[in-house]
Amino acid sequence: MKIEFPTKEDLIRWLKKTTSAVLLSISLLGGVQEVHVQASSAKALTNIIQSGHEYFPEGAYAVEYEQDSEDESDDLVYTNIAVAFTMQARLAKQPNRIIGGLASLRESLSEYEYIAKIQPSEAGYVGHLQIVIPENPNELEALKKILENLSIAYIFPDGTGTINENNLKMGRGIWV
Repeated sequence: MKIEFPTKEDLIRWLKKTTSAVLLSISLLGGVQEVHVQASSAKALTNIIQSGHEYFPEGAYAVEYEQDSEDESDDLVYTNIAVAFTMQARLAKQPNRIIGGLASLRESLSEYEYIAKIQPSEAGYVGHLQIVIPENPNELEALKKILENLSIAYIFPDGTGTINENNLKMGRGIWV
């Protein structure tokens, strides 16, 4: 099924009321950027949208979804979000050489809930992702390793509500 919303606020209201739908796609009508959404529930996506304003600018949205019989009442409210910065580009003097971990990062995050904003640039693509921090300690450590190896830089919240030298880390994602 497909439904359109004239404003972002209407989309958020609908997501808050939705209890059994599998979201297939969300599109900003008339937009030119790609927003990739991977969330297990409408409730989780609502929290991501409300915390990531630059991912979901004001405007009209179209949502494609399917009805699902699963009950979402056990979903957790996600308040901890990690941010990763990534890119993919061709080198000017070596056009056959591609640098950046964009594709590898998105593939490695397939088991996590996240949204990604990918924008074309003159040399390739740049993007940033917001990833829901898992509660499982093993998954959390795996996420940290993925971001360290495949992102250019990443941020894990430290409770201060700021970006600082304790939570902003450089990754190795340029030469992947």
